[in-house]
Amino acid sequence: IINSLQNALYQAMVVIDQEEHVVWEDKNNALVTRNLVKMRERFQNMVFPEIVLRQESAYDEMVGLDTRSAPNRMEIPLGKNPLF
Repeated sequence: IINSLQNALYQAMVVIDQEEHVVWEDKNNALVTRNLVKMRERFQNMVFPEIVLRQESAYDEMVGLDTRSAPNRMEIPLGKNPLF
């Protein structure tokens, strides 16, 4: 999972045994980039059954609507090639 965060930040997550875990660059820093292609290039030599881009929208809150009880999540499947 590549989480699309605010201000063009992308954070890597991995699902192991149906649990999501943050991918760490080192013991102090989560793997975060400002470029989706660069993030995907970090994993191009690894095999994953699926890669998705996830975004959770804060649109409802920004326009004064009530917070949803369910997540406002969108996941877009990404191909294996980081340039497409």
